[in-house]
Amino acid sequence: MTDDITRSLAALRTVSAQLAGELEAVFLNASTALFARLDDLGTMQTMLGRVSEASGQEGLKRLDEAARDVGALLEKVEAQFGMLDEAAEMLLGNAAEIRALIPAQVRRIRLARMIATNALVVSRAMNEGSLARFATEARTILDRIDRAVAELGEELAQGDRQLAHLAPEIRGMKRTAQDIGDVRREISALLGALRGNSLPLRAVEQVGDARQRLGSALQSAVTHLQCGDAARQRLEHVEAIAARGEAGPAGVRPAARALAQRQLHAAIDDLGMGIEAALPEFDRMGVQVENARVELAGIAEAPLARSLAGVAERARRLATGAEQLAAQRDRIAPDMAALSALYARSAASAAEISRLDERIQLLGINATLVSGRLGPDGGATLEVSEQLRDCTLEIAAGIAGIVRLALLQESSAAVFLSPDEQSGADISAVRAMESLAAELGAALDGMTDMVRADRDGPLRDSRAALVRLLSEARSALPPNTNNAFQGEISNEIASFLDAVEASYTMPAEREVHAGVFPSSSADFVSVAQEAEDIFF
Repeated sequence: MTDDITRSLAALRTVSAQLAGELEAVFLNASTALFARLDDLGTMQTMLGRVSEASGQEGLKRLDEAARDVGALLEKVEAQFGMLDEAAEMLLGNAAEIRALIPAQVRRIRLARMIATNALVVSRAMNEGSLARFATEARTILDRIDRAVAELGEELAQGDRQLAHLAPEIRGMKRTAQDIGDVRREISALLGALRGNSLPLRAVEQVGDARQRLGSALQSAVTHLQCGDAARQRLEHVEAIAARGEAGPAGVRPAARALAQRQLHAAIDDLGMGIEAALPEFDRMGVQVENARVELAGIAEAPLARSLAGVAERARRLATGAEQLAAQRDRIAPDMAALSALYARSAASAAEISRLDERIQLLGINATLVSGRLGPDGGATLEVSEQLRDCTLEIAAGIAGIVRLALLQESSAAVFLSPDEQSGADISAVRAMESLAAELGAALDGMTDMVRADRDGPLRDSRAALVRLLSEARSALPPNTNNAFQGEISNEIASFLDAVEASYTMPAEREVHAGVFPSSSADFVSVAQEAEDIFF
């Protein structure tokens, strides 16, 4: 008999401990699921409010203004790169002309050098010092012109190579600006179509009402679920009673078993009433969440939402494109400055050639004057000076063309030197467009995610877990008797009961105790009832 009672106490202790552990996890998950659904409806209401605001008159106005400001920036960038594209085409065309002029100029210079060399030979044969000086100086100048023309050709070739590298990127940036400009015009068209079709406030209000109803059901459910913490504490006390009985004298074990059994049954009975009262609230909450989800799905799939999503997507492209263009412009700025400096050096080389050409022309004039003073003896000098004059006139005409084109290259390349910087207003416009697009896009994406998600799944799971827990708890209960303890209450048992009674924290436990041991609990039954503070 004693062994049976001991085994019964051990079983009661084990069952109570297992149920207490399972109960804590199930009720914690249930509470988390309840509050999460309330948060879901709050998020739905917030997102709908944002979409409603964005699709309203003021929201569309802000989007339109931001798109217009960014569009103005893009038009400016498009115009700038259009100008650079034209300048690049002009530079390429001028460079082609200069390349065609330089070989002819080199041939003329060589012819003039040959004439000067012949004049030098003649002057030595005739012992004509003035002709020799003229020929020597002419050759020196022509040599310098020849070198300067060669250097100019190399500088222009470098410029051509640099320009060939830059021109495609400039044209690409121009096309990018044009493409983004098309996006801006698409936004304007979408915004125009949205006017007068804003999200009805009814949808926002309905979700708000659903949230209030859900809050009411949640409050009721949480009140009923307080039974979970109460049951956990009572099960822990049952475990302690059984353990105390196992460890105590054999004489107290029958009383310990009777008390533990009654306390276990009472705890599970009260737990069952609480769970059964909470289950309808779970159902009510599931209905509210599903109704809100259906309302949200209707809005998310409506043409208005799709149009707003189109605006948000294009707005992101608009802001991103403007920033990319600015970054590209900054990236090629050093190459553009180098190109401008290169053409400036070419113009300086051309100017030096022009000055040398003027000197050789003055030299020819001086030679003509000298030959005139020499009379018949100056015939050779006159003939050579006339030949050189004719040749240098052709050289001068060619050089004038090269100088003119080189100066045009310098002025055309100047537009590459200082590309316009973005102003603070430009940057603010892009940031405003990004912010509006991000806010609207996040609200629309959030709506879509919530429509697709199984929001009431956790509620169903928690409800099923509560039902399963209650079923398992009832199945684990030992046979129950509602009769009072029939044995004699010895001093040993009385001492045991006093210790157990001192551990109670709830009136319900004292009432059950009084039902099993009426005489030993008279004082405790009269104790003022304690409030139960339950937290999850």
